[in-house]
Amino acid sequence: MFPIKRYSLIAIAVVSFILLFAYYSDERNAGYQFTGVVHDVKSSTNGYIFFIDTSEDTIRCFSSDQPEDLGLYSFRGSFSDDRGIFFVERWLDIDNYQNND
Repeated sequence: MFPIKRYSLIAIAVVSFILLFAYYSDERNAGYQFTGVVHDVKSSTNGYIFFIDTSEDTIRCFSSDQPEDLGLYSFRGSFSDDRGIFFVERWLDIDNYQNND
């Protein structure tokens, strides 16, 4: 009877790991910091500078990838030391993501 309990415990652990992996692999569960509308996208030498209007503020952002002007996005990243610009590490294009559901 002892081996059955051990294999049951291993099976539960594997299933739990798979479920957690599936949950955190979904873009919607990535823990984005801001959601808003992108506007005034301008090209720079290293990427793109743009603004995002959230429900609370307007944030100046930088990304190496170009977002679509007037698109709805969620962003994750970090602010510069003086909080003058937000460096985008990852984003989710909500308009395209919802259209794919």
